[in-house]
Amino acid sequence: MADTPKPISGIPADLDIDPDNRTDRLIGLSDGIFAFAMTLLAINVDFPRLASSTGPGEVTNAVLELAPDFVIYVTSFLLVGLYWQVHRRTFHFIQRSDIMLTWLNLVLLMCVAFLPVAAGLFDTHGDVAIVVVVYAGTLATIGLVGQLLWRHAVSAKLLTDDIHPIFIDYYLFRGRITITIFTLMLLVGIVAPDSARVVLLLLFIYPFAQRIFRKLYQGKYGETA
Repeated sequence: MADTPKPISGIPADLDIDPDNRTDRLIGLSDGIFAFAMTLLAINVDFPRLASSTGPGEVTNAVLELAPDFVIYVTSFLLVGLYWQVHRRTFHFIQRSDIMLTWLNLVLLMCVAFLPVAAGLFDTHGDVAIVVVVYAGTLATIGLVGQLLWRHAVSAKLLTDDIHPIFIDYYLFRGRITITIFTLMLLVGIVAPDSARVVLLLLFIYPFAQRIFRKLYQGKYGETA
């Protein structure tokens, strides 16, 4: 005689709870979106259709006229690559996930997927205030959501148990740099959109970010910081 199934007593407090707290599927989805966005950026470099009889001089001029397109493409590609690198490093320390982390990651990926559209607008109408706001705002939002994701992972104790506290502070520090640069670009774009591209030169601070961090946090972590 088959056993009679036992009745389920009570209703779980949270019916939407995620039974899988691993991060492998989050990372897989994220890598795919980052790769897709980086590929789509190349579409914004729109080489004009030229007749086969077009002379070398005209072809050369057409290629040279694409220089601003190439600059925006390279800049945006490297920025997406930088965000991917930060995402990869942070998820090295994030051992577990929860529903909030999942949604924050989805919002971040939504902005990353939109970046080719924002870059295309900025490439063709970079002297219009609303276009600069969209481009810089998208980049700033990616940085802001990434910062919120990291803060949540820290507060919810989703990190590996052996992480050194200095990495928590360092990733927060780098995130603040990113948000500051693109917020400044957004504000300049509102007042003087023609000058907004100049703000991107501040990105050259990134190679020195670790050195600046060590100087600022030397008192907290000692000489090895």
